[in-house]
Amino acid sequence: MSLPMSQASSDAVVYTPTRSQHREHLLQLARTTRVQSVLRVSSVAQAELFVALAGYNSTIALAVEDLEISFQLQVGYPANLLRRFLALLGNIETLTLHLPLTSPPTILNGLLFPRLSVFDTNLPHRYLVSFLSAHPALASLTLRACRCRTVCIACGQITSATVSLTRMASMAAMAINALSTSPLWCLTIDFFSDDHDILARIASAAPNLRKLKLIEKPRAQRRFRHTRRPWNDVRQWHLTLLRLPHLEELLLRTHLTVTSPRRSEDAVVCAWANGVGSRSMHHPSLFHICLLQGTGVGVPPKLYLPWPPLLSATPPLLLLLSTVSSATRHSPQTNPCMEASCEDELRESQASIVNSGLSGLHQLLKDGNRGLNAMETRWEVRFQCVEHEIEELASRNARVLRTVHDMKREQTSTTMRTSQLEADVENVYSRVAELSESVGTLLTDMKDHLRHEKELLNDKWGSLRRGLDELSQKVARVDFDLEIMKSQRSVDRARTEQVQNGLAVLEACSTATTNTVQRLECDIARLEHISEQHALTVEQLASAQADSLIAQDVSSNLNGRTLAEELSHGDHLEPMVDDTACGTAGVVIRSSQSILESELLGEVRDDVNILPTVSSADDASSDDVPASTLRSSSVSDVSQASTEDTPCDAALNTDVLSSMRLSLGHSPPPWRIAWQQALLPIGRSLFDKKTSRTALPAAAMASTSKKKPCVCSQCSLSTYLDEYGLKQKGALQYPKTVKQHLARDQLLEKKCAIQQEVLADAVLIATVGDLDPPHATVDSDSSDASPSEPRVAIGDDVNGGDNTIVDNNNQQCATTDEEIKTRVDKIASLQSTFAHYDRLVSLSTPLTFVSTPVHLDDPPAEVARSGSAALNFVDYRQWLSSTILSLARLPDLGDRNVDNQLASLLVRLNSRADTMDRFMRDCWEAEKVRAGLYNLQPGSDQGPIFSSHAIPSRASLKPFITAALVMTTLLHAVASVSRPYSNFVLATIRVLLHGAFIYCNRSSSSATSTLSALQHEVVQTIPKDVRTALQALGIAPDILRYAACPRCFQIYPPDHSRPDDPYPHHCTFSETDKGPCGSPLVVAKEREPLKKGGPSRLTYRPIKPYPYRTFKSWLAALFSRPDVEKFLAGSWDHAVPSGGRWTDIFHAPGIREFRGPDGKLFSHEPDGACHLVFSLFVDWFNPFGNKKAGKSHSVGAIYLACLNLPPHLRFRPENIYLAAIIPGPKEPSLDQLNHLLRPLVDELYELWARGLFLERTALRFVGRFLRVALVPLVCDLPALRKAAGFASHAAKWFCSFCRLIKKLICNIERATWPTRSAKEHRHLAAQWRDAATEAERQGLFKEHGVRWSELLRLPYWDPIRFPVVDAMHNLLLGNLRHHCMDVWGIDIKGRMGKKIAPHTPEEQASWLRRVVDGIKSDSKHALGKVRVGYLATVAQVNDISPGMKLVKRAYIAALLHWAKSHPIEELKLPPVLQEDAVEFHLAEGLYDISKFRVLTPEVLVAIRQDIARTSFPSWMERPPHNFGSATHGKLKADQWRTVCTVSLFITLTRLWGDASAESKEGVLLDNFVHLVAATELATRRSMDSARAHAYDEHMRQYLRGLLEIFSHQLVPNHHLSLHLTACLLLFGPVHGWWGYPFERYNGILGGLNINNIAEHIPLTFMNGFYAAVGLRELMATVEWPDAVEYRDMMDAYRRAFQDTSRGTRVTDASSLGHEQATADSIHTAYDRGNSVTLDRPFYQALLRWMPAGFAPYYATADDSRPRIAPHVQRAPSISHLGLTFATRQHGTRNSFVIFTHPDNASKCAGQIVDIVIHSRIEGDARVLAAFVVVDVYADLTPTHSEMDPYRRFRDLETRLYYNHFQQTVLIKLEDVVAHFASLTYTPANIGVECIVARPLDRS
Repeated sequence: MSLPMSQASSDAVVYTPTRSQHREHLLQLARTTRVQSVLRVSSVAQAELFVALAGYNSTIALAVEDLEISFQLQVGYPANLLRRFLALLGNIETLTLHLPLTSPPTILNGLLFPRLSVFDTNLPHRYLVSFLSAHPALASLTLRACRCRTVCIACGQITSATVSLTRMASMAAMAINALSTSPLWCLTIDFFSDDHDILARIASAAPNLRKLKLIEKPRAQRRFRHTRRPWNDVRQWHLTLLRLPHLEELLLRTHLTVTSPRRSEDAVVCAWANGVGSRSMHHPSLFHICLLQGTGVGVPPKLYLPWPPLLSATPPLLLLLSTVSSATRHSPQTNPCMEASCEDELRESQASIVNSGLSGLHQLLKDGNRGLNAMETRWEVRFQCVEHEIEELASRNARVLRTVHDMKREQTSTTMRTSQLEADVENVYSRVAELSESVGTLLTDMKDHLRHEKELLNDKWGSLRRGLDELSQKVARVDFDLEIMKSQRSVDRARTEQVQNGLAVLEACSTATTNTVQRLECDIARLEHISEQHALTVEQLASAQADSLIAQDVSSNLNGRTLAEELSHGDHLEPMVDDTACGTAGVVIRSSQSILESELLGEVRDDVNILPTVSSADDASSDDVPASTLRSSSVSDVSQASTEDTPCDAALNTDVLSSMRLSLGHSPPPWRIAWQQALLPIGRSLFDKKTSRTALPAAAMASTSKKKPCVCSQCSLSTYLDEYGLKQKGALQYPKTVKQHLARDQLLEKKCAIQQEVLADAVLIATVGDLDPPHATVDSDSSDASPSEPRVAIGDDVNGGDNTIVDNNNQQCATTDEEIKTRVDKIASLQSTFAHYDRLVSLSTPLTFVSTPVHLDDPPAEVARSGSAALNFVDYRQWLSSTILSLARLPDLGDRNVDNQLASLLVRLNSRADTMDRFMRDCWEAEKVRAGLYNLQPGSDQGPIFSSHAIPSRASLKPFITAALVMTTLLHAVASVSRPYSNFVLATIRVLLHGAFIYCNRSSSSATSTLSALQHEVVQTIPKDVRTALQALGIAPDILRYAACPRCFQIYPPDHSRPDDPYPHHCTFSETDKGPCGSPLVVAKEREPLKKGGPSRLTYRPIKPYPYRTFKSWLAALFSRPDVEKFLAGSWDHAVPSGGRWTDIFHAPGIREFRGPDGKLFSHEPDGACHLVFSLFVDWFNPFGNKKAGKSHSVGAIYLACLNLPPHLRFRPENIYLAAIIPGPKEPSLDQLNHLLRPLVDELYELWARGLFLERTALRFVGRFLRVALVPLVCDLPALRKAAGFASHAAKWFCSFCRLIKKLICNIERATWPTRSAKEHRHLAAQWRDAATEAERQGLFKEHGVRWSELLRLPYWDPIRFPVVDAMHNLLLGNLRHHCMDVWGIDIKGRMGKKIAPHTPEEQASWLRRVVDGIKSDSKHALGKVRVGYLATVAQVNDISPGMKLVKRAYIAALLHWAKSHPIEELKLPPVLQEDAVEFHLAEGLYDISKFRVLTPEVLVAIRQDIARTSFPSWMERPPHNFGSATHGKLKADQWRTVCTVSLFITLTRLWGDASAESKEGVLLDNFVHLVAATELATRRSMDSARAHAYDEHMRQYLRGLLEIFSHQLVPNHHLSLHLTACLLLFGPVHGWWGYPFERYNGILGGLNINNIAEHIPLTFMNGFYAAVGLRELMATVEWPDAVEYRDMMDAYRRAFQDTSRGTRVTDASSLGHEQATADSIHTAYDRGNSVTLDRPFYQALLRWMPAGFAPYYATADDSRPRIAPHVQRAPSISHLGLTFATRQHGTRNSFVIFTHPDNASKCAGQIVDIVIHSRIEGDARVLAAFVVVDVYADLTPTHSEMDPYRRFRDLETRLYYNHFQQTVLIKLEDVVAHFASLTYTPANIGVECIVARPLDRS
């Protein structure tokens, strides 16, 4: 082919054309250029022009079949241009490529020529590896010399090869070895003169050669020339040629002769073919030998014809065409005469040779004629014999025909009898089926009855056991009480004496009280007189001190202390009076004060101390105020304290003062009433003056608005008016105070419980408590006071002191202060002792006992006091017991701080005592285990495996140091920051700490530029490497590194005794009849010496490391977490949901009916045991990403998930066991995965057969026994077949559940499928494993499709039922994608291009004739111009299948292939349509459906428009806006789910479900909806038998539609979707066993930073995963200080590292266990909400959900019940069902909801208008309830409802509503069912705008 380069170049010289002119010129050239099949390109300009022309006319490139490119002299040619040039040539067959040696190595990468058969190139051999591997059908290969050390000839079907060598030695051997894998018949190869075994190597490598050319290469660097050549040994050369039995032609080029001293050249050549002795064997096929002597070009050859048929008659004939001596040819100038004479002699010799040759040839021809005559005679005889045999065969054939005719008659009669027998057999089968069904029903009923009886017996047995346990506990408690009562006898005697002394004191007090009352009456009269005289003075004083009163009132913290209590402490009026300001008035009031102190309080105090004081409301008003402060408070504080938390405009009235009560019993004495009446006018006047002159400032009101109601034990005795004017129970306090009160209540409850437990004799304690004064002490507090101090002798003091009553009030107050001080000192001393003991005693060392247990019910023996640790433990325990008893007897002093300290200390001591008692009991239980009482048999082969794995403990770091390390490691492990950058962050933190310390030191008095020792230690705590930081935080995993064989994946554990050389150096694995693998396992690396100056050391590391974390260590780490162990220990106790509906795999029969090794249900756990069930997932992924060019790498991961954990915790990364990372770059093939699963299966077998005993867990010091089972295998199809040992899904035995073969895959009748059994499978797998040869294995696998799997070593594992069908891959990425892409053909290119004009009927006939012409001419080009509809219809009419790829190219190939085996006359054409059509199709048939007409461009446009207009909730993956185009890329599973079940369903039902739609479109819609309904049912979060069978019915209807409508060939996913029903019935809802979470983990691993070194990737992934998991757990468990900075850090952590908020995986995890999240969301929204008042209708709706004990807010006044306020808090959004629901103003996407209507309990659609939270008080607790205000969409009228196209699909619950609201309702948040996807449009038959509500309920 010649390119018009001259014209192009001349045009370029004349003028510079514009772009349009240049394009027109190229287009004209493309049209006029003649298409040729041979192309020669020698310049870059030619290549550029060709590329440009091919862009306008592709036939120019497609027609080229022979190409030669020669760019050898153009060193700087553009390589990209050449690649584009070569990529255009798709039909090339012969390629000659001569390029400069400086060409890039990737010049041929990615190029593929399907028809290439001849290839000649001068490129270096190493450039051609991938290219030759991609062309296995290459027949002829010519390689030029290169400088590489290997000859890179690819294996394949190369039949002709030419190999040129370099100057390096021994390259011929390498070339031959490289060619050994190709079936060569023609070979040209270079060799050196000393390659004596060249022919033997060729015979070994290519024994089928027919043509061989040997070219001897001279050695320029040789010092001596050796004349010996390989053929000098004639005998050996002949024997070697015999090893090439098919060799016909031999060509030898050498610069020396082949003569020998004893033989001429002719004799040598004949000896090569015939041998040298009489017994030599003639070569059977060698007939042509050609010798080329000399090194110059043009040397004439010598041709030898040693014809084998004539060798016996005549010696071989030598035809010497021409011979020239190399010496003559290369000699200097010679004489012309001599030359002429030589030429004459040469001609004469040639003539003689020719004459002799002709005569010999004539003789040979004669001999040949004689032989042919003899041969002809022999063939005539044979021909006669054959004719006779033919006659005999004809007679036999006649007899056979008669016999066949008779057999046909017999067959007809036999067929009739067989049909009758089949009918009888069918009747018998039907009868047997009926009987079996009845028997099965009866057996089922019997099993249910027996199971029910068994459960009843188990319940009764359990109740009996519990009763016995309770009885034993009661007996033990009675024994304990008896011991206490015995111990109290001695105390009773002393108490009795105390009671007697107390009675004597009471008698004396009664006498003194009588005298005091008389004096009080006199004092009251005197006080009345004084008050009348000084009333005016008091008013003036009050007016002068108004401002001070206000300040004191605001700062007062008395909170309602009673007036009598103020009087009892003295100094009431002193702060109110200023001597200098008030003059005489001050003297008067002070005198009244002295009267009160001297005459009243001294005597009244004795009564107060003796009689019990009831002051429940008083304590609530004195929060954390010391007694000394209370005594210095004023009367104004008292009045203000009672109204502090009420509105500022309240008046002081009798009710307020009556609330300030002082009760000595239940009725106050008369003197108290008189005293209250005397002070009432003073208090009222003071309050009136204050309120009339001042008001609360705005700041005070603002602070009041920040207060929250407190309903603690003290505040609940008060009431307050809320912001709505309602009287509520409790008191308004600041949030911090509310928390303190609640904490104090909890503390006091614990203290009371401890006191009741310690003081067992309740009656005696009550009696003593009534007689003991509150301020008296039973312990040493009172005895610590000095004897000289005046006090009241009560209780114990009666025995040692006098019985006089001291009236000195000042000294009495000092005594009270002394008691408080003494109590504080005592508490401090006990706390110090407690801290000392706590540091001294460690609970990590197990205790020993003086005796060993004999029975399981033996109580703990005495602790053996062996060693200081045991002595300290015993002393600590005794000290705790005595101290708790002493503190429990101490009464409260009335000082809140001191009493709280006492209660806190008592609770701490009791908690520590319980911990030590539990530790002692656990150690005793451990003794029982070691004594063999539990029959665990430690150390034996039958007993469990004991693990002493310590609970991981992190280094004791300061919180700010921990935060710094966590920040750095989070960046490294989670945010994928590389190690150097992370180390830089650590170094920066060290600098910051150093600088901060220096700055602080300079600001102090002792300024210095150096750090102190403590500061230096803190700085050094920050490590310099992030790996050290991980170790410091205790999150570095324990990983075992195996060495995996790069070829066979056999793994080898390390030998830790040889750290430098822990692995074998070569693989020794062998199986069947194959030899050892022998691949190298390690590489050597030179390391630095261990010591300075020492020798360097050599270490060996594995080429392909296989990191594996042991299962036992992971289980030990899992049970070191208290929260996780709590869930696991009680996992089997949760009842299965009633109604037969399972909400999790753990409720399904596959788990609940699973039995352990003892034959009992696995759910029956012995005491202290935990049975765990796991699922296994294996998958591979590309660590470089799927879109990274040039990276073909695959690594695998093995995950296990614990099914005992609740669903919302199960798939969290910290709870997933990543067992191993499978190294790449290639996946293990077939059974090689068994090597990698073997360590895991070894541990699983031990954990099943023997179990694991953890000697200590987080909740059990005694340890816990574990038994583990692996049940479901969750993988995609390729990984599942590898792991379980089945054939591939593309093989004959494609199914792992049944034995249906691949060619019957369209059979959807389940009853006709051959079944598999686990027993048979194990037997066949064992046969395969034990096969002696590889051929036997292949035969067994081909026959049964079963291989051995390591999982079969687990005796309980069912290989038929446990490998499940992953719903994500099967339904979402399988059936949904297949239906859209392959059934409907959405992936077909060119569908959405420019608008195509329709064809008229005449044009249709013309195009059909073009199809016929294209088939006749076998022209792909001609057929390529025809629209695909014509090709598809012609193929459909003639029953021509294009295969699975229903694209235009496939139809063309199928039609042309059909034409090769059928005459064109047999081609049937479809009838022409009667109307214009864009896509041609059949005009007949009920369901005329072509794949290319399902989704027309108009339908796709409507789909895309609807996707853009549809409202999806925020948690759902939105489909791509350009769905149906190749530009949207690969869709994820969630996107396929959304686009098919929501978008396509909405749009296609809108278009095709309408009454005006064509019937075929309705059929298409019904078929698609069956698939959508099946997917919807199968992926719900709950499952039962009815739902599973409904799924099965929809799936069967869908597959039946594929077969009937499309005649579609089913694929394995279709068949497996029918087996999914069994998985649903066995394991319940799919969210517990599908691949969503594990695919997410693959994404997490793929996001980690790697250094692109293949051998480092597995370990990097392993360390990174467990580091991130450990950090997540660390951030959740560390107790950070309660500071703002740390709270901000946690908030920032949650925002930065929160998980994605969209997708099925997230919604599944959040919807399970969402109750607490909903409650938290309600509380958060209530705290942040704005208060509003409900309208009357909404308030009436609210009342229906309120309890009966409350009254409406608008009820009459005579209703005394608590009122329900109409006030609520508004919230913009709230969390429910694990999802976010919002109002239309704040989140329109999340406001469309399906809810249960409160009036009729029907499901309706609406939009959220408002979210409100209501608060009420029930008992002592605040109850918050969330409600939703919803606008309800109007229902269609009955007439329009019949026109709703969505309502007939009941399982999808989709409906049309009018796009306006019919009412607004208030509903509970719990009545919200789900979101719905919405789309508004106007149906043509309805005529009113409607909205489609597609519910998204997945529960």
